[in-house]
Amino acid sequence: MNYYERILKDLKKKISDRDLRIRDRLRDYYENNKDEDWFDRISFIRQAYMEMLPLIYDATKNSKKGWADPYYLYWIDKFTPIEQTAWNAIRYEGAVLYPQFPILNKFVDFANPYIKIGLEVDGKQHDKEKDKERDLSFKKLGWRIFRVPSNECRKTTKYLCDIEHDKVATRAWFHETVEGVVCAIYHIYFEWRFEKHEYHEYMISTLNEHKIIDFPVSDEIFIPE
Repeated sequence: MNYYERILKDLKKKISDRDLRIRDRLRDYYENNKDEDWFDRISFIRQAYMEMLPLIYDATKNSKKGWADPYYLYWIDKFTPIEQTAWNAIRYEGAVLYPQFPILNKFVDFANPYIKIGLEVDGKQHDKEKDKERDLSFKKLGWRIFRVPSNECRKTTKYLCDIEHDKVATRAWFHETVEGVVCAIYHIYFEWRFEKHEYHEYMISTLNEHKIIDFPVSDEIFIPE
């Protein structure tokens, strides 16, 4: 039994008894096996998510804002700078989007498999036509993918509470920063409300601007064609 098989065996044990020591071992793996073959690493992440799906679904069934465990794999030193900025916003807002989630034979930067929402932070070298093909293939499975370019992932400490007194700055924040896009995703897809948020129109418009294929942006159930 190789190292990956041993870790996955332990991860299966976590499904039954939620043993937090396994999380520590997964973290140790990422700390101590940085030079492992790339293919082995992505295969490991894919298999780990397969084992975690029951926990993810159970957590989300109880609450759309329920996490199984956002740190069951140690992501922090694996993020690119723009991914780290997006992750900070995700954790701040409380949007339940898991890092490097596998869909088909691809990985989405951040995604929720229960409500099928994904967020990609695109570097400068992205091929838009290939991205469209990816997103169309995901759409057939019921997924909605939002994309934020790297220039909107510049580090900022501003959140909605810092600027909501200024309508112009607020609109720009929603439309031009990853923090604004993540805030919109949270309020549209994760938060229950009896009435629309004060900035509902900004949220809907920024989500429409941050998709590259056509699909409905709403908090209603999305049924794939």
